[in-house]
Amino acid sequence: MAQRRRKEEPEDLELPEFDEAKYMRKDMASTRAAIATILLALPFAIGSFGLALVGISALGFLAGVVGMFALPRLLPLVRIPTEGFARKDWISHAGTMFLCWLAFWILLMNPPFSDFTPPEISRITVNEAFVGEFTQVDYNETWGTTWINATVSDNVAVREVSITIEGIADQPMNATAPQVWGWQGPRIGTRDICITAVDQGGHTATRCFEAL
Repeated sequence: MAQRRRKEEPEDLELPEFDEAKYMRKDMASTRAAIATILLALPFAIGSFGLALVGISALGFLAGVVGMFALPRLLPLVRIPTEGFARKDWISHAGTMFLCWLAFWILLMNPPFSDFTPPEISRITVNEAFVGEFTQVDYNETWGTTWINATVSDNVAVREVSITIEGIADQPMNATAPQVWGWQGPRIGTRDICITAVDQGGHTATRCFEAL
């Protein structure tokens, strides 16, 4: 009678001993690297802002990309140990660098730090008739007075609004309501008209049309 094979009992698996000190050192290094990455993103954002001020925003965008690839050399300079970082750690910190740089740059490109946006001129009326898509408006010639109104908005504040009427010297428009500027004068007949708005940063916007 054949002997029954005894099933071999599985050997006890020995789990590697958890090195708590090593884990804590790596976790602290990762936290310090994250904080340093956020702080390092600020000078790159300032550099991008400076390039935007001189009119080369395209190079400003490259500053963020350069910051991502320069991070492995920058962190050791601020005494962040990076010996234990794996590829996923570098990808994570590079993503943090890019997002923080972008957030700082957008913040610097908008009020109250700067203003790159010109005013917006809309809802122009001549004697209560709206200027249409084709920049022409018909109004009753029998009226002895011409009222021209325009809604002018800006992300900071509008400094002044003026109107240029063909054959008539430039004249200022007066604020008649929040964001509404108006001009009143004699009957003007068929003339080309331009409205120009200037904001506090010196940016201008012009809207021209023909009154019939």
